[in-house]
Amino acid sequence: MNPRLLSALFLSMGIFLLWPRIEKQFFPKVYSQRQVQSKMAVQKKTKNTSLSKGEVVSSDRLIVSNQSFLKDSSVENIILKNEHIKVDISPFGGGIVSVTSLDFKEGPHKDEYILPKKDFSGGYLKTDMFDFSTDVIFEVKEKSSQHLVLSFQTAEGVLCEKTYRLQNGYGISFSVKLKYVGETAFVLKDGYVLHLADHVGVLNYDQKDKRFLRLAVFDQKDSKPTFYKKVDEDQTLYKTPLWVSVQSKYFTFIVKPQQSLAAIHLKKGKYPPRAMFQTSSLILKKGQEIQDDYEVYVGPKNREVLKSLGSGFEKSVSYGYFNSISLFLLFILNFLYGFIGNYGISIVLLTMLVKLALLPISQKGFKSMKKLQNLQPHIVALRAKYKDNPQKAQIEMMKLYKQNKVNPMGGCLPLIAQMPIFLALFWLLQSAVELRGEPFLFWIKDLSAKDSTYLLPIAMGASMFVQQLVSPSVGDPSQKKIMMFLPLIMTFLFVNFPSGLVLYWLTNNILSIIHQKLIQKR
Repeated sequence: MNPRLLSALFLSMGIFLLWPRIEKQFFPKVYSQRQVQSKMAVQKKTKNTSLSKGEVVSSDRLIVSNQSFLKDSSVENIILKNEHIKVDISPFGGGIVSVTSLDFKEGPHKDEYILPKKDFSGGYLKTDMFDFSTDVIFEVKEKSSQHLVLSFQTAEGVLCEKTYRLQNGYGISFSVKLKYVGETAFVLKDGYVLHLADHVGVLNYDQKDKRFLRLAVFDQKDSKPTFYKKVDEDQTLYKTPLWVSVQSKYFTFIVKPQQSLAAIHLKKGKYPPRAMFQTSSLILKKGQEIQDDYEVYVGPKNREVLKSLGSGFEKSVSYGYFNSISLFLLFILNFLYGFIGNYGISIVLLTMLVKLALLPISQKGFKSMKKLQNLQPHIVALRAKYKDNPQKAQIEMMKLYKQNKVNPMGGCLPLIAQMPIFLALFWLLQSAVELRGEPFLFWIKDLSAKDSTYLLPIAMGASMFVQQLVSPSVGDPSQKKIMMFLPLIMTFLFVNFPSGLVLYWLTNNILSIIHQKLIQKR
């Protein structure tokens, strides 16, 4: 065969095989029109399919087959609203598009999305038993400011109704009703799949905030939820959870099924993974209907609010390895806030209480450092005497410590004792929704946000520098010079931390300086 002809043949085959991708990439409008035409053809074909009397229809997925359901840009979202949230529901697929918080009337968090608004892809709450569900328009059957019933009927005779009812606060009652109005029995082998929200809070996260994105599955048999940040492969959990929660830094989306499920599917490639509820197989006879109910919470990760709802919703809020300490400190913080009404001042008082609780250990540590400082001339002499024999110098220094009853590690006791509390506060003050939008004094308008003026982290770094100056001089002089750079490093580290956390560390440094000065005067 002619080489040119052969090349042309292969080139033609390549273009033929790759044309859908080329068209999608370089001619998106033409590609979209072709896809719609294809769907219309499928729907028309399904519509013309007739069923013989007495036949049992069996399917893994229902096929929506009404051509009039194709997307219409003139169709607007339906809005439900109460005092706390505004819910946008799209008639296309009958799913929730977004949920907006109404609790912040002003400031940076005004009208903030809890469920972010993005391109509609079937809805966050949708049954996935219908092909072309994003092209299906649900009709409004009932509507009020806090109540909505949507419905559509397939050509196979299956009537589907979705009901949304806003509760007090952040609660939403959601139900799916299926009724068969055809002449034959209808079998849905795999039941239906309900897709949950895969994203809560803002769409564009800072890298440091991405670690708060996770999925929680709480089984009644367990004492605490199982958390998933990401799954490498699709997973299927064959159990009925008490609830499933999708979380971000400050918000959570919780769905509690009121009936048993066949399985929960976790999809890979998402951060956090997307969860889907799957029901058992369904058999619908003529005139028969089934209804599944779901309790939904879309709101802040406030433990008191979640606890009041029951079902262990508050367990979805966890502050890491030192969660128990964090929860205890949060209890004290909220208790102080109840009297003072300012979370910034409450953080200062909480820091003072923590410092007071650790006072015996701190006192012992500072005294040990003072004794160690008094021994520095002897230590320097021993190092000079045994400069050629470091091992002998170390043995003699240990004898010196023992004779003077000094623990060389005693100065580290305050830091070691404080570390679990600091880490507990670190996680608490980074993600406590109670601090969101809460002011302190002067320029600090939001304790959950970083200080845009950088005055607070600079003051924190300066306090660390002063603390090192007043601390007893122990150890190697070169090591002390290196440690003098620590305040600078910590300042840059704390620049992007929430103001509430920086305020705690600043207050702790000031209290430590005062404590050291009092010991030195004795």
